[in-house]
Amino acid sequence: MTQVRVTGLRAVLRSLGAATGSREVLRILRNVGQATRTVSRQSIEGSRSPEGKTFAPLKRARSHGRRGTTDHPLLNTGDLMRGITYTVDASGRPVLRIVSTRRDAAYHQTGTRHMPARPFVPASDEWYRERVARLLARWGVA
Repeated sequence: MTQVRVTGLRAVLRSLGAATGSREVLRILRNVGQATRTVSRQSIEGSRSPEGKTFAPLKRARSHGRRGTTDHPLLNTGDLMRGITYTVDASGRPVLRIVSTRRDAAYHQTGTRHMPARPFVPASDEWYRERVARLLARWGVA
């Protein structure tokens, strides 16, 4: 299992002048988790990073005799996309974890010596800050 931890939400909320109570934080974490899962799946389907950068093409075309053949990187069988989920840990400091059930997800996200990175999960603090600000604005909090 591969996971990305999203922390520091209270500081983001404080900087935006919003409430930092446990209920509000958990509600925001759940909404940001859903948005992250959606954006990650759209990134895989569109062969683009969440920031819009096109994924590097495959080095060689896939054999069309295999299950789920496609020349889109990361979208051969759909298992990577379906395996993306999130959890909210409310014990102690609330934490959002973006999780993939695929062990190779981290290699795709960060790349290896032999494979270019094809980041599909948003990794910048700014992306998460923008999502929180949008939620708060929509809810009339900030």
